[in-house]
Amino acid sequence: MGKNDSIEFYNRYYAIRTAYWAVVNFFAALIVTALYLIKPFKFVKLFRIKSERIGHLAGDCEMLLRRMELEIIPAKGIAFIGIASTTPSNNQLLKMYSRRLRIIRIPQPQKLRVFFRSLFSEKSWLGKSQFFQPVNFSSNEYYEFSNGNPQISFTETEEVKGEELLELMGIDDWFICFHGRDPAYLASQQITDTEYSFRDVNIQNYAKAAEYAAAKGGFAIRMGHVVEKKLGAKNSKIVDYANKHRSDFGDVYLLKNCKFFIGVTAGLWVIPELFHTPVLITNLISIKTPPCRASDIFIPKKLWSREKKRLLTFREIINSKIIDYVDTADYERAGIDIIENSPQEILDAVEEMNDRIDGTFKYTKEDEAMQKKFRSFFKKGDYCYGFPSRIGAKFLRKNKELLR
Repeated sequence: MGKNDSIEFYNRYYAIRTAYWAVVNFFAALIVTALYLIKPFKFVKLFRIKSERIGHLAGDCEMLLRRMELEIIPAKGIAFIGIASTTPSNNQLLKMYSRRLRIIRIPQPQKLRVFFRSLFSEKSWLGKSQFFQPVNFSSNEYYEFSNGNPQISFTETEEVKGEELLELMGIDDWFICFHGRDPAYLASQQITDTEYSFRDVNIQNYAKAAEYAAAKGGFAIRMGHVVEKKLGAKNSKIVDYANKHRSDFGDVYLLKNCKFFIGVTAGLWVIPELFHTPVLITNLISIKTPPCRASDIFIPKKLWSREKKRLLTFREIINSKIIDYVDTADYERAGIDIIENSPQEILDAVEEMNDRIDGTFKYTKEDEAMQKKFRSFFKKGDYCYGFPSRIGAKFLRKNKELLR
């Protein structure tokens, strides 16, 4: 491309971008004008709920309510109105938040979703006005999750419905829930704007952990919405809910009431967090996104450098751009292979979580020293500085070289 071609391309791009934002701000101006006119009677602040993604649907609404409860966001005399899609990722969750917040559902087809993001962004005239409330769950809201209370609950009728679901599945004792991310759900939603496969896992690697729960007298319930593979478990105490009983209501009810949740880097882990159900995140990637509460545990995926022919240490990952990679192509360009947690590593973490809850797991002085060293790699100002959860003790014991 020659110099003149580059200039022409830039001019066209600039013209299209200018025209696009002119349209966005035209609608923003209409909304702001209307809100100015009604302000003497009612001060309204709008916020967008990213309802097409379950982690944001849960986290965005919960963070707004907890910040109001903790008086981080002034709420007196203000009517907060959320804008959500008519096709949310979970209708039950949106229904429960609608009991606490005014929420308007507006059709947001895929082709118009970018427009809605722009209209309800801090770049638009609406976003820059006093009538917009920024809400963006980032998974590092440790203060809110540690100090605020759960903001939603089930009605008596819903509790009965939940008990009927457990009876239908044959669950008559304590249970855990586990989830393994695969590409099937996002593909079904036609969400292909970023390559997320680096977050995917093999659900069969969770079989040993599920068998452990069953052997302990509990049940293991496989979660998921539109999954790629069936579980194929023969043990009657391991339930493939994702392929047989799955519903929006069941997703929320089961994750609230399980003993603990085994998740991955996918938005479903936020739901048990809402209710302070302990969360174990396996195959965490990136390690700057650990779960939010002191009752939580995580173990990360390992990263193998083809150039160095060895695993990268935590220090190397944290002190480089690698910690911010958000696309499978980023790892490919850097010559990095992503290694999933083994079935034994997952089982070790599940045993630790279960024993912690039962009060029988004992941390050694070496465990605490390794935990402290891992935390020391994160400096003040880092994205997850001060996170309250723990990296798995057994994981560190078996991977001490990663702490170099």
